[in-house]
Amino acid sequence: MSSLSYNVSGVLYDSDSESIEYNGLTYDDLLHSNFNDTTFNENYLARYIGKGPNMERILLIIPSVSSKVNLNYDDSLRFIIKILDEHLDRKYSLVICQTCISWTDSNSYFFVNQWYNMLPRYKKKNLVKVYLIHSLMMTKTFLTLSNPFKSSKALDKVEVFDTLSDVLHKLELNKRNMLRNFPYIVQRAEEINLGIQRPISPFGTDLWILSARLGIRYKEFHHIPSILCYVLQYLESKEYVTTQNLLHLQMDSTRLYEVVTKVEELGENYEFLSVEEVVLVFRLILGTQRCGLFGEAHTQFASLIVNKSTFEEAQEELKRQVKSLKSELFECILCIIKTLRVIVRNSNRNGMNLKIISKTMAPFFFRPLKPDVYIYKLLQLYEGLLSSMIEKPGLYFDKDPQTKLVKQEHTNTESTKESTKETRESTRETRDGKLKETKSRETSRESKSRDVSRESKRETTRESKSREVSRETTREKGSRLIEDKSPRNDSINLSDTHSN
Repeated sequence: MSSLSYNVSGVLYDSDSESIEYNGLTYDDLLHSNFNDTTFNENYLARYIGKGPNMERILLIIPSVSSKVNLNYDDSLRFIIKILDEHLDRKYSLVICQTCISWTDSNSYFFVNQWYNMLPRYKKKNLVKVYLIHSLMMTKTFLTLSNPFKSSKALDKVEVFDTLSDVLHKLELNKRNMLRNFPYIVQRAEEINLGIQRPISPFGTDLWILSARLGIRYKEFHHIPSILCYVLQYLESKEYVTTQNLLHLQMDSTRLYEVVTKVEELGENYEFLSVEEVVLVFRLILGTQRCGLFGEAHTQFASLIVNKSTFEEAQEELKRQVKSLKSELFECILCIIKTLRVIVRNSNRNGMNLKIISKTMAPFFFRPLKPDVYIYKLLQLYEGLLSSMIEKPGLYFDKDPQTKLVKQEHTNTESTKESTKETRESTRETRDGKLKETKSRETSRESKSRDVSRESKRETTRESKSREVSRETTREKGSRLIEDKSPRNDSINLSDTHSN
């Protein structure tokens, strides 16, 4: 009996079935083929986000985040195959986010079904479970009506959740920065479903919060909000950066409200139609920040004005304010400053020189929470500080807080390595010293024993010699005694001769 598993629409299918083809192309054909659109890149479509409680790989698929996925179906299917292929040789679970924005629900279901049905049989068998998030009524109704016709084993394959936090907690993935795997439209849709009065929005939400929840890599920066990256890319493009009076462009109120509504709904998936839309969205993102980008630093600069401090003292205060920023906000401000530098470099075409940009953008960086009687003096100071930041950003943003942490960790590891090396060397030296001492003792003992053996040998040789000498002497004495006791031959012969 073949095991059964679910596709994302709740329809049962056989995991032992043969893989199907798409327009005459097999799974391997799409895996090793090139994209039709070389610029196609939908990072939120599919990704690996970690390991589950049973060490299975957790794969996240969000089909309907962008209209590009529906418009370029072939490359979308090719993209998900290329991204997830390396994770399918082992046990894995699927997290399918069914937030439908750009697609209809049926199109997004068919897309994931198409991908799964194309998998080779051994890759299908590695599926452990499917977790559905933000499922629509069609999926829930189908699951409810088809329950009597499904086995309990099959029912254990799929679970439906209403919130992201429940799924992350279930999979033990409720870690910091895990929300960054879910795009803006998914997080906003969830907060709306939960009844939050002011859901996340590019307008009015602090930039450091947007970075913490939606930050992505942009140029040399680690975490910049996706919508801000999208806007800055447009501003720095050759088509827009040379527009005359770039940052002074305006739009009628009716069109403005329409753009704001669309950007709040779609985030970075909104397609800008004109340079005016880009500029106004950029100004609104910065203009809706509470007390400007530098927060409540206004009170510090106001005290400098009251005390009649110099501009150099104001610069030192700004350096202190920059160092006290959160790392996410630090990156956002520096990223915006670099975009303003690009606009200034094209001032001969767009007419936005350093003085005009400082006068235009200073209120977005420094702004009092309440009306201030010294604001007319502070505006001049703020313009000077902003022009100084644009002209010499290294004077204030000399080091990245995240790189500091990395360097600190690196120095700590280096110090620990050095300490371990020193301890190892010291232990080696002590061991070598002990070995040398033991060896010297052993050699001294051996030399002493050798001397003793030599002395004993000498004594034995002496004793043997003395014994031999004593033996020789005794032999000589014995022979002498024998000669004395025996009669001499000459005397006998004389007597005999006399007798005869």
